[in-house]
Amino acid sequence: MSTAPRSSFASPRKPSNYSPYGYRNAEEQRVGQLGFNGELLSSSMECYALGNGHRIYSPRLMRFISADALSPFNRGGINCYAYCLNDPVNAQDPTGKSPFKTAAIKVLAVNKFKKTLSSRTKISTQWQTLGNIYADDLTSELIHANRLIGEKTARITLIEGPQSLSRLSNPELQHKFVLTRDRKFIIGSFSGDDPSHASIAKIGQWKTGASSEVVSAGYITKDGDRFSLDNHSGHYLPSVQQLTPAKDHLEQLGIAVKELRDIKPFSGYVDGL
Repeated sequence: MSTAPRSSFASPRKPSNYSPYGYRNAEEQRVGQLGFNGELLSSSMECYALGNGHRIYSPRLMRFISADALSPFNRGGINCYAYCLNDPVNAQDPTGKSPFKTAAIKVLAVNKFKKTLSSRTKISTQWQTLGNIYADDLTSELIHANRLIGEKTARITLIEGPQSLSRLSNPELQHKFVLTRDRKFIIGSFSGDDPSHASIAKIGQWKTGASSEVVSAGYITKDGDRFSLDNHSGHYLPSVQQLTPAKDHLEQLGIAVKELRDIKPFSGYVDGL
């Protein structure tokens, strides 16, 4: 009994090519049941049931068919139908609930986290709390500061990035700052009468939940596209070295600091310093 000869070579398999959002030309022959990112493909819909059917993802539409259960109100992101927060090159979302970064991005994120943690530890352990030598005057200073805020001649701002410093471009304003132990950089901007550093710290604590411990204080000014810090504070009397945590914090926020200035404090008390 004769049999047909078998080919000595297996049929070559062609790799499947996908767009960043997982779209594949339907005319190309697919090998196996798995598709984009190793997920099971529903051939009838050309969609993926991610998270064991939690949500259906359409690579043709480049979005989910149903909304994120964590949305609305931004808990699941601004676009509740977006796949991988619109960054499929650097992320995957096998659960359909929350994307995670790929290995290379994870390494960068971990390194950034370690650097931030190291910096926070440095502020938490190395830098001493600055004492307010006029603590008994805080009540009257708060009344004064709140009056200035009510008259709109002073304003307290939490600095969270370069955009928060837009007020420093106004030449009619001066700006005091305090940095708290939990890395809250708070600015008091004013024209005319000024709020004290201690009242800025206390109001910032009320508004942002910041720590009551101040580790750096002084004035901040804009020099071109960069900023300068000085240690002028009659309440906290910081050294120029104690401007370093404020400088480091601003630079981590993407704010360039030009220089640290050593300004000797007045020997006597002047209201508002």
